[in-house]
Amino acid sequence: CRTADVTGLSPEAQRRLDYYYLEAVKSDLAGRPDDAFELYKHCLEIKPDAAEAHYHLGVYYMNLDDSARCESHLSEAVALAPDNVQFKEALASFYLHNRNKAKAVPVLEDMVRCNPARSDVLAQLVNIYMDEGEYHKAIHALDRIELLEGRNMSVSMEKFRLYRELKEDEKAFAELEALAMDNPNDLSYRVLIGEQYLLAQQPEKALAVYREVQQREPDNQALLLSLLDYYKQTGQDSLYHAQLDDLLYGKKLDS
Repeated sequence: CRTADVTGLSPEAQRRLDYYYLEAVKSDLAGRPDDAFELYKHCLEIKPDAAEAHYHLGVYYMNLDDSARCESHLSEAVALAPDNVQFKEALASFYLHNRNKAKAVPVLEDMVRCNPARSDVLAQLVNIYMDEGEYHKAIHALDRIELLEGRNMSVSMEKFRLYRELKEDEKAFAELEALAMDNPNDLSYRVLIGEQYLLAQQPEKALAVYREVQQREPDNQALLLSLLDYYKQTGQDSLYHAQLDDLLYGKKLDS
């Protein structure tokens, strides 16, 4: 980090600013935060809009749990240096620490606009959107994570649950179908779809998926266990007990 480009300072004032800023950083690194604090304050006396000095003072006040002064300095640093990701991360962390999601969201969204590859920031936004019940925004953020990282179980299941919350079952199951198509040789993904149909009180669709898997891989362990749940939920006691005995005493499942 260095002092911001200075306008309106004489060469002498610029040299003084650089000197005191460097001394402040050295004091920070040497474990003398109080000395650093005074030096950063002096930097602002030389140049009131020195973004780096505002940032460091904000961090100092954060460590003191002085929320008002912390926010003032960090938000000023971001305003003065809007392209500095480090400043935005500090401000977003401050808002999240203080559970101020309303102010954290614009900062996080701006970070993603500046760097669309920040899947970690997108994940933070997903959690906030979900907490606030903004499920469509959460799904949009998950879509962007998926573009960056590829389709995977975690993201697909999260989107599935959100679509289910929105009563958009067709889109929900489409997410699982896409996941299964990406993994055609792993039939556990097909079994997962059947399990979700069963949980959604749609046993007919669940059975159709199970029969499809059964034709291709009759001893699939995930299928055998899921069929046990299917027989129990649909009240087919004789088939349930027969399946249970087969699982307990047969050799189709590993230990």
